[in-house]
Amino acid sequence: MGDVEDLFRAGEALRAGDRFFDLSVDMLGIVSMRDGTWTRVNPAFTHTLGWSEADLVGQSFLAVVHPDDLARSEAAANPAAGESLAGFEHRMRCKDGRHRWVAWNTAPHVEEGLRFCVGRDVTRARETEAALRESEARFRAFVTASSDVVYRMSPDWSRMHRLDGQGFLADTAEPTESWMERYIQPDDRGVVRDAIDRAIRTKGMFELEHRVRRADGTTGWTLSRAVPILDGRGGIAGWLGAAKDVSARRLAEDALRDSEARLAAVFEGLPVGVAVIDAGGEPVLSNREMRRFMPTDVMPSRDEARCSRWRAWHPDGRLFEPRDFPGARALRGERVVPGIELLYMDDEGTEVWTSISAVPLRDGGGRVVGQVAVIADIDASKRAASALHAEVGRFRTLAEGIPQLVWRSGDDGLWTWASPQWLAFTGQTQEQSRGQGWLDVIHPDDHEAMARAWHE
Repeated sequence: MGDVEDLFRAGEALRAGDRFFDLSVDMLGIVSMRDGTWTRVNPAFTHTLGWSEADLVGQSFLAVVHPDDLARSEAAANPAAGESLAGFEHRMRCKDGRHRWVAWNTAPHVEEGLRFCVGRDVTRARETEAALRESEARFRAFVTASSDVVYRMSPDWSRMHRLDGQGFLADTAEPTESWMERYIQPDDRGVVRDAIDRAIRTKGMFELEHRVRRADGTTGWTLSRAVPILDGRGGIAGWLGAAKDVSARRLAEDALRDSEARLAAVFEGLPVGVAVIDAGGEPVLSNREMRRFMPTDVMPSRDEARCSRWRAWHPDGRLFEPRDFPGARALRGERVVPGIELLYMDDEGTEVWTSISAVPLRDGGGRVVGQVAVIADIDASKRAASALHAEVGRFRTLAEGIPQLVWRSGDDGLWTWASPQWLAFTGQTQEQSRGQGWLDVIHPDDHEAMARAWHE
């Protein structure tokens, strides 16, 4: 987590400081050194523990600490002490009643009477460490096995001598030849037999992930490994195996694949082109619309053969140089948002107006390692706006060329434009005539009747 004071100083150096404080994935909080109460906490507290800022501000920093950790927490993290604290871990109660492990780094700001705190959820690491210790204990006990289920098989796997299912699979205490039907799901029996035949043929390890019937009758997944026990002549005397319950991981992997498939479908179907581009100018990820404009998989400013197909103009009429294109600027660390309008010529010679935005991608050290570019086809709207502008110009030319007084209003009857003839005749300015301002030049005796007639 680094030095806490430096972390907070860095946060204060960011614009307004609050953005860093609010967006941090770590829990950032400030405790009064006077009474040990929270004076401020960031939204990560809600994400991690469920408690809102309103729940915690004004409460003791020990209010949601696990009762068994209170004494050592108070001793180690005394808010009035002038020393920093690093790597202190304890359990904190979530709003739903569960507890999570949190590691804290804190540092005092004596002048302000405050202690700055940074907390990180280390529950998963704690659980992983506990699982590892348990796994190591099993490994020592069963030597070749590191999982819950242990079994012994005959040399040709026709008979299971014993299986200790540890609650995951039903136990087999007596030899049985129907183990395949009892444990293995029908659709997986073929691949299990193939793996067994291969292991017997090579006298090597049997290893396979497959579905099994669990002790409660439901279907689960196991990673099963077995090693041959060789006799004095090198023949197989039997097999010693271990099987691990990997059902949760397989379900998570299936859910992840489904999620990634949905995300990929959405990404491909976006109406705008999106690409993640590396520092060399080549896309790491791009969707169909982006490939329409970048068929060579090279960003325009670095594609010598196609760079001339892209044109943009400065306000003074000068053409953009490739180094001024949004992607090139993003790789120099600039944010190009909102985007720049560029005219693109496709392989058929058709010109298409686009709007391109780009932002840099940075690594943990702040170094630019790529960019994210977004391109939108604005040709229809651009040409429609151009046609409308031309039509307005033609209307004004016509209106200004006839000797009558001409004006334009919206559906609500409020004037939006008056011809030069009206302005010359009445002496009003364009601004004065807008809305209902034109009524100001009507004779007072006719004003009410004219207004009524106009609105009718």
